Amino acid sequence: MSGTVPTPASGAWEFWVDRGGTFTDVIGRRPDGALATHKLLSDNPEAYRDAAVEGIRRLLGLAPGAAIPSKRIGAVKMGTTVATNALLERKGERTLLLITKGFRDALRIGYQARPKIFAKHIIKPDMLYERVAEVDERVRADGTVERALDLDAVRASLAAPNFLLKIIPHVDGTPRICELVEYYLEDVTLKGAWTSPAALSLMPHALAPVAELPVLEVVSAVHMVCDLTLGLGRVVHDYLR
Repeated sequence: MSGTVPTPASGAWEFWVDRGGTFTDVIGRRPDGALATHKLLSDNPEAYRDAAVEGIRRLLGLAPGAAIPSKRIGAVKMGTTVATNALLERKGERTLLLITKGFRDALRIGYQARPKIFAKHIIKPDMLYERVAEVDERVRADGTVERALDLDAVRASLAAPNFLLKIIPHVDGTPRICELVEYYLEDVTLKGAWTSPAALSLMPHALAPVAELPVLEVVSAVHMVCDLTLGLGRVVHDYLR
């Protein structure tokens, strides 16, 4: 087969390869735009290691086993049905499925499709994986990772005291109140908790430039869904006395 198409701008060869289970077809476009083709067996270990590479080598006129000069290659694009054949024939490497905890049987259950709705003996296809291992986390649609937490441990952390630095200025900007306040979260109903990436928002303050803190990275974050009451606090230290 031969023909003429627009000349590659790089002045190098361009190749398109279709690797099937039996034959591999290689189409090459010469620097002058002419097309050339070559067909060879996909598996022929006595003659070559890789059919696509060998087909390119032959179209370039190189000796068997010779190195292919990279400067002569402008592009290589390849499509193959080898992976599809391996799936259909159940061939290939032994496979372990890693999946979110609780979803071990998700692929085996499938969509509950019943092509033969009245069949009494349902024969389901074998799974492609050999073993399943559940992972205690999940990947969200945006690629971030969530990890479920021990709710008892989260409840214990919510029962610990919290501290707030309370600063209220005079009209002239000097501190009028500057206290360290201790408070507890009360009537807590924890509905869920997990870890995942988060953002940190620093709010400006008249007497404390917290919004200017050089935060480089949010190392971790715990997200919670709960109902609670913010209890009354008590002053544990007054900085103006």
